[in-house]
Amino acid sequence: MLASAARRSSQISSSL
Repeated sequence: MLASAARRSSQISSSL
């Protein structure tokens, strides 16, 4: 679960 959240957060950060 945490890994999934971290991955999504990283993707959003990359989008910015």
